[in-house]
Amino acid sequence: LCGITKVLLSSLSGVLPPNLHFETPNPELIPILDGRIKIVTEFSADQRPQNSFPEAIPKVLFASGRTPDAVRIYLEKALKFSEDPDALSLLHEIVKTEIPRHSFCGFAISRDGKPIVQVEEKNLRNSIWFMYTGLGSQWIGMSKDMMKFEAFQKSIYISIEIMKNNGFDLKSILDTDNLELLNDLKNALVSITSIQVALTDLLATLSIRPDGIIGHSNGESACAYADKCLTQEQTLLVALSKARGFLEADLNPATLASIGMSLKELEPRCPADIYPAIHNTENNITVAGPFDSIRT
Repeated sequence: LCGITKVLLSSLSGVLPPNLHFETPNPELIPILDGRIKIVTEFSADQRPQNSFPEAIPKVLFASGRTPDAVRIYLEKALKFSEDPDALSLLHEIVKTEIPRHSFCGFAISRDGKPIVQVEEKNLRNSIWFMYTGLGSQWIGMSKDMMKFEAFQKSIYISIEIMKNNGFDLKSILDTDNLELLNDLKNALVSITSIQVALTDLLATLSIRPDGIIGHSNGESACAYADKCLTQEQTLLVALSKARGFLEADLNPATLASIGMSLKELEPRCPADIYPAIHNTENNITVAGPFDSIRT
């Protein structure tokens, strides 16, 4: 019973209760004197005294980071708290869940005042995704700075020739400083698509291949190009045909508006002639309806 009590007290407090009538340890027992070894004396089941010599349990710390130095410096600083159980518990909580994009991991062991720190590189590969935007991402001079790259420039010139053969002056749209001209639906869709195609061609010359492709609205056409489903000419003509379809259709004037609300919040507020058209995110819905109703 005494032995069980002593073990429970030790586990709860982290301190071994002292032995009775022990005054002067043997000076030759250096590991005991410097604290490397502790003595536990108990009675066995048949009431015989038993001694054990448990050594100090080493403290282990873990860390991860973007660079080897980040992991090493973290562990070296964390070792200063290796004797503080509360600090150790907090440090262990940090690494319970893997932190994304940390390419290096390491551990440190503190024992007998001689810390061991080791850092290893994970075998990680960051995924690459191409994301193609839709209408509204156009801006004045968006091709200008990229024309110094040969692959980009070559792709743009090919697009200019393709569109020239289809009665569309792409060069003047890309070179314009007239925002109103650029924002015309047909001009915007074709110019955005030509830029997306050129960027895709540039990345291909750098041997950058995507693990995934995402396109929003008109950007879906560029997705098809990146996935080699469409040729450059087909991709541009899809954008042109889409714009012509909108502009030449005999429809009542209508427009879209992006609203920062959830579908549940938005639906009760929509007038009869305005309806949710695109569920962009949990808290963003695009509505469609007559131009005058949307504007007011």
